[in-house]
Amino acid sequence: MIGILAYSYSDVATIMENATIVNQSKIGNVTYYLVNINGNKVYVIIVGAGKVNVASGLMYALVKLCIKRVIVVGNAASLNEEEYPIGSVAIASGSLEWDVNYINLGYPANVVPQNTVSLYPVDSTLFKEALEAANGLGYQTNSGVFASGDTFVASAAQADQIETATDSDFLDVETGVVGQIAYEYNIPYISIKGISNYATETAQADYNTNRETANNLANRVVLNMIESLNEENNLLCNTMNTQRNTNQVYACPCNLRNSWNFFF
Repeated sequence: MIGILAYSYSDVATIMENATIVNQSKIGNVTYYLVNINGNKVYVIIVGAGKVNVASGLMYALVKLCIKRVIVVGNAASLNEEEYPIGSVAIASGSLEWDVNYINLGYPANVVPQNTVSLYPVDSTLFKEALEAANGLGYQTNSGVFASGDTFVASAAQADQIETATDSDFLDVETGVVGQIAYEYNIPYISIKGISNYATETAQADYNTNRETANNLANRVVLNMIESLNEENNLLCNTMNTQRNTNQVYACPCNLRNSWNFFF
């Protein structure tokens, strides 16, 4: 099943307007909506602010809800005003966490010590589907690297420093965290975000003015993707439900449920 992950309900407002809520639950700070969109069931996961909420919310979804693919949606900041203007759509080619720094312990920049890479590539199939969906809607669309951190950057000097250090194109909070988890557990993911602001001194005002429009653009791309992506997932979920109802042994598509049962 597909999991659509976002910071807030407003980040998925257009998706929810086109969905029927089947079930709703809240675990900690994270709210999970099982929704039906034109006959396709997907989970919408509202994680709230911060990387910890992103990580805990996604791990629960992978283990307990057997999410097979993850789409991050919402808005982001552009690090290049000329190439990636406000009102365009950004599709991740990869992601990293710009605020991870273990250099003084001998690790490369942005590398979490347990890992060997700093850049987490997105799934090639999801990337292709996202580009086709955005282009089909006629949106100005760009792809690039998302740099994520627990900071709302509103300083041109800091933005330049991040861009130079990471060679990234967009800023948000969620994508790099999802990327790390996807890398560690072999989960296909993509991030699709509308550009709401530049990471400069006008960031707060631009964000407040443009975020709803940016969210709507990203939501429309996701809605355009869901039917083709979910056909395979629904078939798999039906097979799993049959196995569960007949007490057959089954494996979660993310291979996590059985190994994590002791924890949840």
